[in-house]
Amino acid sequence: MLMDHRLWPKVKSTVNEGMFYLPAHKAWFRGIKSNLDKGRACDPVTMPEALGSEYERLGGELTLIELCQSIDHPSKRNQYIGIISDLAAFRSYRDFAAELASRCDDHRTDPAEVCRFVAKSMTGIESSRPMAVQGAQIGDVLDNLSEKPEPGCPTGFEFFDSSNWQGGLAKGEPSYCGAMTGVGKSVFGVQVARHVASSGGNVLFGTFELKQKTVTRRLLCQICGYRSEYEADQNHEGEAWRRAFAEVQYWGITFFDPERFGPGFETVEAFCDYAERSHDKTPFDLIVCDYAQILGTRQKFNSDLQRHEHIAQELRLMAKRTDAPVLVLAQAIRDGEEKGRLRLRNAREYENGANAIFLIDRREATRDTDEKTTMVVDKNRDGKRMKKEVELVSPHGYWRPTTTYDSNVYRGGD
Repeated sequence: MLMDHRLWPKVKSTVNEGMFYLPAHKAWFRGIKSNLDKGRACDPVTMPEALGSEYERLGGELTLIELCQSIDHPSKRNQYIGIISDLAAFRSYRDFAAELASRCDDHRTDPAEVCRFVAKSMTGIESSRPMAVQGAQIGDVLDNLSEKPEPGCPTGFEFFDSSNWQGGLAKGEPSYCGAMTGVGKSVFGVQVARHVASSGGNVLFGTFELKQKTVTRRLLCQICGYRSEYEADQNHEGEAWRRAFAEVQYWGITFFDPERFGPGFETVEAFCDYAERSHDKTPFDLIVCDYAQILGTRQKFNSDLQRHEHIAQELRLMAKRTDAPVLVLAQAIRDGEEKGRLRLRNAREYENGANAIFLIDRREATRDTDEKTTMVVDKNRDGKRMKKEVELVSPHGYWRPTTTYDSNVYRGGD
């Protein structure tokens, strides 16, 4: 209110003097309210008159400046109102609990009177609080809106990043990579995580299928080109493995492995909670979940369909709360009703909230055709759908486009 008096009409109905804990803050609020109710601004000229003899005792002009510097921007008013309201409610509940305990300790108290006291006190505390949730006004959004959209997270697959106006995976939304068992969806997730981490980004890798040691070994394999340390030594290239080892240990990759934490952490709720809490301390540039179909849930569902709807919703909310790009690895199956088209298992639940969907489609060799693997961008909100013929370099290496096949617009179907 000291920074922008135009906030007063929206604040005066939700904040009162009793919400403040410190007597000095109560006095400042009283003086500010007095000025604003009269239509006067609050500044070093008007505040001494509003507070009178209390002005110098409360810190004067120095405190006035400190109060203005303690808040980031006037648009954060709803956040600060919520903090003040919650703390005031806690104090009210503490006083209420003390009074309730005192009445209950007195054997002469009528139980019916205690019930009326509880109901009246609870109603009074809650009615004095502003709304717990307040929608953002478009003016607040415009204050923090930049002229250009924030760039996404590059995947390292140039044919996708260059065709997408965000330049990669969208922030605040989940993207999916689907493949049938054994095709290489985990390789895809490790490859994208490697690209982000090697560029200095922070990555959270939730490994629900593979052990964290296995994921780390595959990461090293992608860098040095060998499947294992043993193969590197056999080919007299152990130095390459050791260089990769030295490079990776300083990357910002954090593993979420349920085996390390114990029972109960294999659920989607535990993973999302860990991601959100960790993101507040060290923001992630990419969150990888490997993989969706084997995630557990804390609550029971009557059908597999409801379970996957819940998992998809939790991942979508986690992406929005962290505002980080989330890459989810998922199982894919062939849909016989659509000419054998590859699609995510339980597709509707996951596709609806996805920003982009990658499908790694491997066609086995037949008498008339050779084996062919195609990476299909089946959904792309911020770019065009496409397909690209790719090859897997070594069993646990990395995906790369072949030189004989150009990307083209993908229109679905077979």
